[in-house]
Amino acid sequence: MSHKIKVDVKSSIEDFYPGLTVEQVNYMADIIHTRFDYSSIYDAIHDEIVEIAYRKGIDLEDKDEPQVRPDLRLVQ
Repeated sequence: MSHKIKVDVKSSIEDFYPGLTVEQVNYMADIIHTRFDYSSIYDAIHDEIVEIAYRKGIDLEDKDEPQVRPDLRLVQ
């Protein structure tokens, strides 16, 4: 199952300013798409993860590293 968040930039512009021309909308959408800083979305998602984990008693300690299957661990 995939959980994706998608935003149609052109539709967003048209929602905020329905009086713009198609050319104006396309121009703005191109610039916004090129310049957009996605880090704020990741920050918001991280904040949600921490809050949900806290509320549900999920321990996030040492969970920021991928788990290695036992059969793939190095034996010394």
